[in-house]
Amino acid sequence: MKTTTLQHHSTGYISFLLVLTMSTFLTLMMVFAYKQAIASLETQSNVQMEVDCGEKEEAILRSIVAITPNRAIRAMQSESNSSCTSSNPLRWQNIFTEALDLANARQSISCPLLIALGSPGLRVANSGDSSLSSPNTIFKALGSDTGYASAGINRSLGSGYPVPLTCNNSTDSTNDAIWPIISRSKVYGALAQGEIGLPCAAYPNFNILTYPNINFGYAHPGQPFVAKHNWWGFSVDLSEPNAAQTGAVLSRRNFVLSIYEIPSQLAISASSFIELGQFANGSAWQNITISGGVFAGQAQVDGSTVISALATRHGAALSPSTTVGGLNFTGDPLTRVCARHICLPKAAFSLSPWPPRAAEPPSSRSTVAWTISTASPMLQKPACCPPPPGTIILSVPSNAPCVWM
Repeated sequence: MKTTTLQHHSTGYISFLLVLTMSTFLTLMMVFAYKQAIASLETQSNVQMEVDCGEKEEAILRSIVAITPNRAIRAMQSESNSSCTSSNPLRWQNIFTEALDLANARQSISCPLLIALGSPGLRVANSGDSSLSSPNTIFKALGSDTGYASAGINRSLGSGYPVPLTCNNSTDSTNDAIWPIISRSKVYGALAQGEIGLPCAAYPNFNILTYPNINFGYAHPGQPFVAKHNWWGFSVDLSEPNAAQTGAVLSRRNFVLSIYEIPSQLAISASSFIELGQFANGSAWQNITISGGVFAGQAQVDGSTVISALATRHGAALSPSTTVGGLNFTGDPLTRVCARHICLPKAAFSLSPWPPRAAEPPSSRSTVAWTISTASPMLQKPACCPPPPGTIILSVPSNAPCVWM
């Protein structure tokens, strides 16, 4: 009979409770890590969406500033409301819609560029691309107002908003929320009393205001200057039309669009090229002093000319001995580096594209002079009546508009 030897080993055991506990713990840790990764990805997606909307919003605002003053000029022209063909492009709705087109806010890559790439079947993976076909969901009037924009007339919207104007013309009051209306019927009244420099009853059309934080050469930011401030308020939310698809919910932001009617307060102004500092024969100026700022389409300043401020549309060339605002420069001081880091903070120079949310469109020259004395601020009005509606606004030399947002 064959026998088998049994070998005895160390005894052991299996604890089903321990295995179950450890497996459950590891599974929960894995689920937690997965949820954290999903939350992180969602946060990153929302941040990217906010950045994308922010960049689009900035481009749209610049487009609105570029479009609105020209539409306001057209709205002042005779028979601008004679037909829908003439009046519809001037509406706030069409201004905002055109701003979306001008800012290229709907597509990150244009169709012509996609075609030029020559690769069939291309798909754009930018989640921010959208048709934005409903501007009424993007742009809305402030508060309980309906429409696209709230007019800054006949009421105060509270702190943080400009001083309101008063308009007793019912037609202009109604149309101001539909079109950008610039009218002599909009004046400073009781709502502005105490908020501006001089009594409204004596100076309803123009008054002493505080110069905004823009550099157009009329005054330093914060200084008094003569103007009338037309403004409209609206809110913007680019995420609302696509909230169901993207899940992004951004806060609606309020903006104020301003058009300043500014009677000329410059010593010299020209819409074209101007040369200062020497005569046509090349000889230097003698015993000539410029008291105040200078505006020109493009400027060349020669010799040892001294001016307090210089504003141009297309740049300026300065001689090494020229002094502007107490500073000396060579060549064109309105280069991007110089203007951002040296000139603009001192308000010595200004160029129309800066700041990006400001514009200075030209229009007709006024025949009436308005002056301001900074030593003892007094608005001095000539004996004649103010000019007619077509000439009191939006002129670079005489009535320069500052459109600001």
